Amino acid sequence: MVNNSLISAEVLSVYLNLFELFLTTKCFHGQDLYRNILRSDNSLGQFFSGPSANFIAGAAAGCTTLIIIYPLDIAHTRLAADLGTTEARQFRGVRHFLNTIREKDGVRGIYRGLPASLHGMVVHRGLYFGGFDTIKEMMSEDSRREVALWKRWVVAQAVTSSAGLLSYPLDT
Repeated sequence: MVNNSLISAEVLSVYLNLFELFLTTKCFHGQDLYRNILRSDNSLGQFFSGPSANFIAGAAAGCTTLIIIYPLDIAHTRLAADLGTTEARQFRGVRHFLNTIREKDGVRGIYRGLPASLHGMVVHRGLYFGGFDTIKEMMSEDSRREVALWKRWVVAQAVTSSAGLLSYPLDT
């Protein structure tokens, strides 16, 4: 016989992952918004142009997304670790988890651990978005044509790997 609570936990996990993925894709739009804001204000000087604007915009977009996603991410983690039979589990679902923590510790309890996650996010998303955009801009300056897909793919793989390796110590 199949345990219905395990099936519902697996389905919930899939939906939470899809929702987190959806919100993370919105990070791309936020990164463009932050970069345009940084580059549009000429009173800030040359510091907020080029690679520094790309890094700061990527870091800001990543942090914005993390602040929105964090309650779901922590709920997902805690629910996955809450093993046992249905009666022995501490939480009955995402809503029950969030309400229990909010009643016990307030909103601060839901966001406990966020500063440590933000440190890693600044480095990872800053290098990830900033590195890709900077290299893409450098490649497009060299040629008037659109950069070939395979070249953009190679750059994306290199930037993703580098950002992951450099931010790994902050993510453990």
